[in-house]
Amino acid sequence: MALQCPKCQSDNVQKVEMAYMAGTSNLAGKVSGGSIGVGTLGVGVGAHSGTLSGTQQTELAKTLAPPPNQFASTIAGIFVGGVVLGFVLFIVAMFFFDLKPSLSLLFWSTLIITTPIVIAVVMYVKSDGAQKLKAEFTTATYKWKNSYICFKCGTKFVGQP
Repeated sequence: MALQCPKCQSDNVQKVEMAYMAGTSNLAGKVSGGSIGVGTLGVGVGAHSGTLSGTQQTELAKTLAPPPNQFASTIAGIFVGGVVLGFVLFIVAMFFFDLKPSLSLLFWSTLIITTPIVIAVVMYVKSDGAQKLKAEFTTATYKWKNSYICFKCGTKFVGQP
């Protein structure tokens, strides 16, 4: 027996994950070209090259995107924020104490900067809020992977194959 939509009983249903993947394309390529121009100062020749990359999605695929991982985003935010703050403090300290840049100074300042960042990340990971975000993400991902969409009426539902 085929899986049916609970709203309209159509069997024109597909897993949300598959519909999302079918509507998402990753693009990559290389471009190059050249030109010749004539002006008042003479002849000019030019060449250019580059790469392109991106993602193209249908409107349906955008609405069916997997749940965002706020847990990982928060850890990345703590790390990046700490590194930026540490770099700014390093520059300010160099000017304030009139220090010359050296490998020794870079080593010690990196150690002083990264230690609180690591402590902050560990404290966050062990916090109740982080555990709650992890659990919510795990539940949302499970639900997303087991969801279907009806292509007749547009209803999204959780079902078993």
